Amino acid sequence: KNKKAINYPLFEATPLDNQDVLPKDFIDSLKDLPEDDYKRFVMNSWEGVSGQIYKEFEKEVHVIRPFDIPEWWERVGGLDTAVGSGTTAALAMAVDQEGNLLVTQEHYAKELLISQHAQGIKAISKGITAWYAGADAFNRTREKQGKLYSVADEYQDQGITILKAEQNVHAGINRVSEYLHQTEGNHPYKVDSSKTAKLFIFENCENLIRELQ
Repeated sequence: KNKKAINYPLFEATPLDNQDVLPKDFIDSLKDLPEDDYKRFVMNSWEGVSGQIYKEFEKEVHVIRPFDIPEWWERVGGLDTAVGSGTTAALAMAVDQEGNLLVTQEHYAKELLISQHAQGIKAISKGITAWYAGADAFNRTREKQGKLYSVADEYQDQGITILKAEQNVHAGINRVSEYLHQTEGNHPYKVDSSKTAKLFIFENCENLIRELQ
């Protein structure tokens, strides 16, 4: 309390400062990084450091008002089971007749039992027969009644079937970025937008919108 603030010196360096002791193929591989990552993590640039992965995202284009989804549209669910993060996030999605992906509802909570998360997920599961989650959800690291169980097994006991999603982070980021990519054209859900995309989010999915920003 009332202690005088201490100023500490900051020393910055880049991998290039130590390239004489680093493998040449490692230094060469840095050139393949996306431009923003190269500036931030290799050259220590502090410009525009926001942490935003999906720079294509724009509320004016991608966020739309909720509406009743036709029964015959395909439904799909994506689930982050919080094995390593602490927050369980589930997204209920629909595919319209043009192949656009619409995120319609979300479950976003932490520090709950799987049975409690399951109730929230079931509440947004209309039309969804299976949820997709990362491979870590299938690691049998828990014990229940003398048997090893995974998070996916626990959800199955709660009546929620989880399928293993493709596990390639960079490919996944690229796929989502492609869906968010804006083009000139008629927006299927907004009359006041001159741009459109392939992924749209209902405005009630507040946590997803916040994290995309």
